[in-house]
Amino acid sequence: MSATSEFLGNINDGLGQRIEEQSVRPSVEVWPDEDDFGRWVAAHRDPVRSVICNAPEFADTPFCGRGIH
Repeated sequence: MSATSEFLGNINDGLGQRIEEQSVRPSVEVWPDEDDFGRWVAAHRDPVRSVICNAPEFADTPFCGRGIH
């Protein structure tokens, strides 16, 4: 048995367990306080992207996600 087929076999064998565990795990991130939303945004923001998207020549590019493209 090759490493690839063993790897894929292990993934396929665990499918039922992953499906059962999915119903137990939360599917939404919960932030209890209103101020925590700002911290969530800061934690998920790419610092390089914010520098590029604040430059006027790149602000309306599809990479920055503003406007209609």
